[in-house]
Amino acid sequence: MEPRPSNTIYRGRNIARLLRRYGQDHVGLIFRCIQASDPTCFYSDVLWAVSRYLKAHHADDADRQRVIKRFSGIDLSGIRKAATRAAMGEGEHMTKRADAMAVMIWMELDKGEAA
Repeated sequence: MEPRPSNTIYRGRNIARLLRRYGQDHVGLIFRCIQASDPTCFYSDVLWAVSRYLKAHHADDADRQRVIKRFSGIDLSGIRKAATRAAMGEGEHMTKRADAMAVMIWMELDKGEAA
């Protein structure tokens, strides 16, 4: 399977849902965070995972550049692969992949914060 081209977004319905639910500022921050980490990683589950992480841990963070810079230090593609393995076992699904990714994003970013 060939990698997706940089900055290409599919699943427009999910973007429209995010825009209606959270607004343009939040969705713009999601895009910039993903772009800083891995511009080939614009999958719908990544959009939702980053959104959940930002809402939980940076809901009132005025320093958007600091948040974007933190995302530049993590590998969203690697997190997505690990979340897929964690969420979908051989027997059944344990959780949604986006939820597992949101937790793994927190773990990865918290590692850098705690150090």
